[in-house]
Amino acid sequence: MLVPVMARKPRSASTRVERMYLALRQDTLAGRQASGSRLPFAELCARYDVSMGVAREALSRLTAEGLVQSEPQLGFRTTPISAEDLVHLTDARCAIESLVLREALKRGGVRWDAVCPGRDG
Repeated sequence: MLVPVMARKPRSASTRVERMYLALRQDTLAGRQASGSRLPFAELCARYDVSMGVAREALSRLTAEGLVQSEPQLGFRTTPISAEDLVHLTDARCAIESLVLREALKRGGVRWDAVCPGRDG
């Protein structure tokens, strides 16, 4: 069974940067960090119990992924997302999931038929 990326357990983080990066990434994707909200260093350092250097490195990694934006002289903020962005994302996900399901049905074979009663091959 395929598990959606968001539902997978995060891998074990070995460094403080990796731990903060994974935690802030999860908080952002789960909506615990509001879209477009500022990410003040002092608050991040306190919340994730890290130094400024660790926070800066984790934020840089999230910036590279497009989840966070850097604003010169202002710091960092989560990337804003609009209703239109969510519609495009949902459309893309539906298209991808439909394609994957069609391929799974096409390539399923005998074992697939055994666990999917009523499926015409």
